[in-house]
Amino acid sequence: MKMLPQRKLSYLFFLFLFLAESKLQAQISGYVFRDFNANGTKENTATYNEPFEQGIKVYAFDSTGVLVDSILTDAAGAYSFTGLSLPVRIEFVAKQSTDYPTSVSTINKSSVQFYSAPTTTANFGVNYPSDFCQSSPLVATNIFYNGLYTSTASNAGIDFAYTNSGIPSSLGGSAPNPMLIARFNQIGSVWGNTYQRSKKRVFYTAFTKRHSGFGPLNEGGVYVADITNPSSPALTSFSLQGVVPSNGGPAIDLGSVQRTGGPNYELGAPNAPNIDYDAFDKVGKTSFGDAEISEDGSTLWIANLAQTALISVDVSGTTLPGTVNQYILTGLPSCNNGVFRIFGIKNYRGSLYVGGVCTGENGGVLFSTDQTAFVLKYDAANIAGGYTIALTFPLNYTRESVGGNGGARWKPWSSVWNTNFLTQNYKYPEAIVSNIEFAANGDMIISLLDRHAHMVGYKNFPRILDYTNTTQLEEGIAAGDIVKACLVSGNYVIEGTTSCPSVDPKPFTNQSNVDGPSNTGEFFWGDYYSDNGTSLSHEEISLGSAIVYAGSNQVVNTVYDPVRPSGFQTQGVQKYNLTSGDQINGYRLVNNNDVNTFGKAAGLGDLELLCNPPPLEIGNRVWLDSDSDGIQDPNEMALAGVTVQLIKNGTVISTAITDSFGNYYFSNASGTTTGSAKYNVTQLVEGMTYTVRIPNVDGASKQASLSDYNLTTADADLGFVNTQEDVRDSDGQLVGVNAEYTFSTNLAGQNNHNIDFGFFDGFVFDLALRKTLSTSTPGPFNAGDTVSFDIKIYNQGTLDATNVNVTDYVPS
Repeated sequence: MKMLPQRKLSYLFFLFLFLAESKLQAQISGYVFRDFNANGTKENTATYNEPFEQGIKVYAFDSTGVLVDSILTDAAGAYSFTGLSLPVRIEFVAKQSTDYPTSVSTINKSSVQFYSAPTTTANFGVNYPSDFCQSSPLVATNIFYNGLYTSTASNAGIDFAYTNSGIPSSLGGSAPNPMLIARFNQIGSVWGNTYQRSKKRVFYTAFTKRHSGFGPLNEGGVYVADITNPSSPALTSFSLQGVVPSNGGPAIDLGSVQRTGGPNYELGAPNAPNIDYDAFDKVGKTSFGDAEISEDGSTLWIANLAQTALISVDVSGTTLPGTVNQYILTGLPSCNNGVFRIFGIKNYRGSLYVGGVCTGENGGVLFSTDQTAFVLKYDAANIAGGYTIALTFPLNYTRESVGGNGGARWKPWSSVWNTNFLTQNYKYPEAIVSNIEFAANGDMIISLLDRHAHMVGYKNFPRILDYTNTTQLEEGIAAGDIVKACLVSGNYVIEGTTSCPSVDPKPFTNQSNVDGPSNTGEFFWGDYYSDNGTSLSHEEISLGSAIVYAGSNQVVNTVYDPVRPSGFQTQGVQKYNLTSGDQINGYRLVNNNDVNTFGKAAGLGDLELLCNPPPLEIGNRVWLDSDSDGIQDPNEMALAGVTVQLIKNGTVISTAITDSFGNYYFSNASGTTTGSAKYNVTQLVEGMTYTVRIPNVDGASKQASLSDYNLTTADADLGFVNTQEDVRDSDGQLVGVNAEYTFSTNLAGQNNHNIDFGFFDGFVFDLALRKTLSTSTPGPFNAGDTVSFDIKIYNQGTLDATNVNVTDYVPS
């Protein structure tokens, strides 16, 4: 018998050891975590923590492909299999379709893993791409100014580092200063603020604020700042007023505010008081509310307050606006003695959340359910399909009233001027659901803007026609709020309940802990200003916008009087702990500037994190498919040293070499190198067609690592057991002498770790039999004659055939 080649003997010896080891009883364990910064490492520091992920399904398959066990990760993100026969294949399934595997590293692996020995490090990182943000991002907002929009000296659109706290040097402190995006003469009064990561564009939308002028495009203005070069933003704009939507319906009508026709209506100079008579009752009823960029970065959503509608604008191109659609909302919640009015919007996991209130503006009863807050949930791809109510809670709850005159409890919307509004620091809170955010665990953070603070200014004229007969000026004070709703078994539950408890410790003697939506204390009890540090000077200081930076365990909230000392009539942001609700620190953005910057009467607009797009990564595994079934079985070895190419438009843009686990990856994350199985490819972008190619897998010039192998069956997976198709099979098709797989990338952060290539052993014997008449017995023949044949056996394969019996069957 001829001996097999040495390579085959080594393989059989390896297989013998592999099968022997499989008889051991083993344990496979690890954890699943949220990888917010997509670096493949679980972070856990005092300022940044990536939590473990509970409820992830983990499957274990044996060498025959049979599911032998499954388990859910616990509250610590942990799982453990015992009593398994090795080797095994471990698979992870994310809870939601909007979650994706993150960057593969030495700590984190793909969703399909193979083990032939016990391990405690079978870990898996997952993330929702919209939660991604780089370290220490910038935060954008806008400052309101009094009077006409013509001021060229006022920094209206600004951004600042997330880590900033204290008082900037430009305002008399030592903290870093904010940076300029746009001046007031460029954008005017805006509130909506959203960021298009892929194109580095900040969008601001016009807002009706009494005493503060619209920008150049009035009620319908949308202002776009390209901050690709942060030191020199490029500003463009477009108007949506009067645009006929492409999906039909009436023209977009954002209402109007009369600001001509004499001193009762005109605004005048920035530092001079004005009446702005017509704008008083137009706040919250005209122009735009909140603005949001869709998760795929292609659509700008804006709330149209005048028509109670949602506007979508295609912003995927360089020329703006693209296609404009409008969806007038119907079937909205019915309200007692009031009107349902929208404002806040948020894109989250494929849904569009819309904040609204029953205003009680038609004779609503004080401190009753006539004023009720709602968060409606729409399918972003089918607004016309209607909504479900994600959350609702009455606005008749107790609120703290420390500081200022008048109580802080929510009141029905009013359109009537009251001389009490001339009382210093007078409160008349009118609720708007202005901002909706989501924590990484799915909890909802709802900001309530005080409409009244935008209806009266600071040291401005009252809304009376004969203003020359008064020496008393408005000095309004905002009394907004920030509340939390917990995600409990798929539903949202307002704070202060058993399943969403408040943790208000009431550390100050003049503080209440029987307030909040459930009258059991506020969750974010840290929304206060204390001048002396021992008692409270102001509470309920929120201005209506918040952001959540995933991993920080913090929420950032716009407020007045954000930091000590001498903080009165200043504006800025505060940070609160998402676990305890306590105040962490504050950062001042605006000093007291009398009439020009609105004091405590709502001088800031929306907040927005300026996050980069998450990195995109593709790839996975090359293996020896010993049974040629096209499925990665646990007892099949990885193929190292295989050359893998990434092709774009017919050109090789990167080349990888599989590691000892058979893995290869291409990533556009900065810092990835060729020092491992991961290769940096700056040309790897979302929504582009690529080909992954393993060159020279057939023919005379096979690459050395594949010289004995042939490409296996493609797309053999039927998605059995856990319905995950295409995660464990081979994808390569033979194209000429190469194995190729062509695909289109997903959105940024939607990684594809399912591009696998299987090969089977090329050492086979292939026998053929040739039978011919013997030349020693020529014909012709008659019945009964003896005939001789020559029979030859040919081995057309590459492996010697030994101890083979051959039988030739002769027909009767």
